[in-house]
Amino acid sequence: MARGEGALARRMVEVAREHGITVVQDPGLTDFLQGVGVGQEIPENLYRAVSRIFAYLYNQKGQK
Repeated sequence: MARGEGALARRMVEVAREHGITVVQDPGLTDFLQGVGVGQEIPENLYRAVSRIFAYLYNQKGQK
């Protein structure tokens, strides 16, 4: 099974949509982030990608 797929991933998307949360799919970023455990430091090569996620979320919050 490819990363970001399966019953759990489908359920997460379903719950997000039920709550009006925008779902953005980026398989490349998903592959990178899957290697980072909860509580682990984000590798430096992912700083830019993660900062874009935070900026997107911040902008979405301001629109509500």
